[in-house]
Amino acid sequence: MERQRRLAAVSEVPEGADPSPSPARAAEDRQTLAVVMKAIQRLPDQQREALVLSVDEDLRYDQIGAILACSVAAVKVRIHRARLQLKSELEGQERAWKT
Repeated sequence: MERQRRLAAVSEVPEGADPSPSPARAAEDRQTLAVVMKAIQRLPDQQREALVLSVDEDLRYDQIGAILACSVAAVKVRIHRARLQLKSELEGQERAWKT
């Protein structure tokens, strides 16, 4: 099954749409990026390495396993645990901001 594209055709974009974000939105995006990067840096080394190779380098699990000298199953576990930890930490920070 092919992944569905999330991009809209140029003809479907409203004419009045401004492609550049507002200064407030840009500041919020920079703050969010900083929070996510700090959370990634706090991951255990093995989890962070596997996650970065998967997401940033767009490598397959078998390629990551070869680089990290571990099995595909170990790669899957590391990435899964990294995502769970990031989700938990980021949700905790979001709750703290809202209170």
